[in-house]
Amino acid sequence: MTNPYHNSKIYKLVNPHTDKIYIGSTIQKLSSRKATHTRDYRNWKSGKDRKHASSCFIFEASEDIHETKIELIKEVKCENKKELWNIEMEIINQHDNCVNENKGQTLDPNYRYNTYLKHKDRYNKNRRIKRQENIEEYRKKDQERYKRDKQNILERHKNYRKRIKLNTQNNVNK
Repeated sequence: MTNPYHNSKIYKLVNPHTDKIYIGSTIQKLSSRKATHTRDYRNWKSGKDRKHASSCFIFEASEDIHETKIELIKEVKCENKKELWNIEMEIINQHDNCVNENKGQTLDPNYRYNTYLKHKDRYNKNRRIKRQENIEEYRKKDQERYKRDKQNILERHKNYRKRIKLNTQNNVNK
């Protein structure tokens, strides 16, 4: 399996109504990452989420959220999240017009990664709690996904069983 961080991207969110930019990093497609920023902004704006991401400042610059664009700064080949975040921080520090809230805390190149590690258990716990609270909704979505993708799922399982069987046979023959 290939390392997803080998296809990492550093990007910026821009809006024609401001000279401010937001810089981020991702292993996703840029369109998917922008969709997540847009969703976060809508959730914050509607009051569903109290968290105000610094990228919201870019969306706030105009009335039409579709005016905010995502642009590739550069593609990078990294080995892990920590390495990607360090490259992102270097680029953030090169721009005075960044709205990124954690810009001032980047003197320690490990700040973001250490914060992630420090709160990782809490994030995972909150995900588990949310899933338990909405278990029926998740089950329904899982069932719908299974119905929609049944053939692909069954084919993946079939291929997996073949690989296991081959590996077992190869180990026995050695």
